[in-house]
Amino acid sequence: MGRLTKRHRVRHPAGQPGRLFYPAIQLVLLAMTLWFAAAAPARAAYESEMAAFAAQDAANPPPDDVIVFVGSSTITGWKTLKTDFPGYPVLNRGFGGSQMNDVLEHFAQVITPYRAPLLVLYEGDNDIFAGETPEAVFAEYLAFVNRVDAELPGTDIVIISVKPSPSRASVMPAMAALNTMLRDLCADRPNLRFADTFTPMLNASGQPRPELFGSDMLHLNATGYVLWKEVLAPFLAAAPFTPKPPDTMPPRLLSATGRAGNTIELTFSERLDPASANTAAAYTVNAGAPAVMSATLSPDGRVVTLRLAESVTGSVTVRVTGVRDPAGNVIAGDIQITLTMAAPPTAGMLFDFGSAGLTTDAADDSVNTWNNVTENVGASDTGVLPNLVTTDNQRTSAALRMIRRFNGANTNGTTAYPTFPADSTSDSLFGNTEIFNSQSNIFPAFRLTGLDPGKPYDLTFYASRTGVSDNRETVYTLVGAATVTARLQPAGNVNRTAEAKAVRASETGEISISLAPGPANTNGNHFTYLGVLRVSPAPPLTMLPPALRDGRIHLDWTGTGLLEHADSLTGPWSIIQPAPVPPYSELLHPAGRRFFRLREREP
Repeated sequence: MGRLTKRHRVRHPAGQPGRLFYPAIQLVLLAMTLWFAAAAPARAAYESEMAAFAAQDAANPPPDDVIVFVGSSTITGWKTLKTDFPGYPVLNRGFGGSQMNDVLEHFAQVITPYRAPLLVLYEGDNDIFAGETPEAVFAEYLAFVNRVDAELPGTDIVIISVKPSPSRASVMPAMAALNTMLRDLCADRPNLRFADTFTPMLNASGQPRPELFGSDMLHLNATGYVLWKEVLAPFLAAAPFTPKPPDTMPPRLLSATGRAGNTIELTFSERLDPASANTAAAYTVNAGAPAVMSATLSPDGRVVTLRLAESVTGSVTVRVTGVRDPAGNVIAGDIQITLTMAAPPTAGMLFDFGSAGLTTDAADDSVNTWNNVTENVGASDTGVLPNLVTTDNQRTSAALRMIRRFNGANTNGTTAYPTFPADSTSDSLFGNTEIFNSQSNIFPAFRLTGLDPGKPYDLTFYASRTGVSDNRETVYTLVGAATVTARLQPAGNVNRTAEAKAVRASETGEISISLAPGPANTNGNHFTYLGVLRVSPAPPLTMLPPALRDGRIHLDWTGTGLLEHADSLTGPWSIIQPAPVPPYSELLHPAGRRFFRLREREP
């Protein structure tokens, strides 16, 4: 559980007319219009936990009837959850140290994707010990229940009572008061059940039973989890709590979005049956040209990604037939939807990563148009910069989408680099491993979407951090059709750049870029930086006419490829090592002839 304070924020408690607990809420509202939590330092908002959950779901999508356990470290620490409830599709989505407002904040990550028929929730322990009033915590529970009812109709909830523990015996009266409110709430809602673990965890003297806890007298031991299993088992066996009418509604196709010239995302009104949704023959694009090569259902079961045999632009019509939901309802008739596929960017793009007060615009660069990635986008796990513009100011369907946030902006960069404007080089966004600005383990990552999967791109990275003398080497890892890395030392930098040549996007038109400290990084916080990113279509691979001078053959070419030589046109061909960059020269071969060829690198 761990965390004892809560971030500063404004509360708006809310209730509904009903049973005895509502007057308590009304008294709070009469006493004060707004309730303020004690100010506390900012903290990491569980980015790594949410990313881990998403990765687990992608690798092993949960079933449609999954039972989601969510809450603080008492849930996180329940390592025997699956074996304790054999035959039930249980999923642990606990994240230690959390409070009820954290579950609300991450509702879209730990609740929405699963559309579970049953949720099992445990929170309130950390909240009360941090000084929250029972009424304030209850208001958050009520907000959670109302949101589930609104967004996930048909979902039942088991609310586990706040447990008594020896280390927190001083706040047991407040915990008991919150439990009373939660019990009454469950009595008023047909889809709620209250699981009382508080009472059986007390001894004859009304004190917490120490034999149920680990050495910290806070977290449950194996004996404690056995008791919880016995309390909760009847609730799982009795679900669903409210009779559910049979599902007779067929799925509906809501929207279609082009993500790249050969990729289309279809969003449906409900979860789909994977066997039918993943069948490429269920989808037809423009009457069959181009062909649909594959169809892939997302982990939440509502989005299908189509990959086409070739890129298309302009107006596109998609037809869907035979797709069904888990209940067997087939999508009505021969459904079609029309969308416009924008062409991938053909010109280059420039990105200024940094402070919102130092963006790069026409006043800074009268020749090139820039995309500004400020803290508003970069310091968020879900930040998006849509419709990127090219250097010649053409609006595109490409986008920058954050995967993991930056910590913030640093404005101590150089203004002396002549290639890029001063506003782009004088600041950057940064990451760090050790705690800085109350944030640790910040490994920024983002993806560029809507690129042309059939063309290679050259990427140039720049960052500058002046006034320091240590090593802050940053490694940029690019993942598209293949994985490529580039390294840059930003400390004291004026004119160094890092380059990744001829990088190809994935089949869906994406290149993911992540930052991490390099092995030479000696900074105590292991800071990493990105100030400028230039993305340019790689020049075509072309061999220029050779020349003979001074007894040597001189070769030059455009693009990035592998130079090979052989003694005859039939080979065998050998790659020249180390791989040369143009121009290249070597002595004339003693045999009087040598054949050269330039070959594209394998992705």
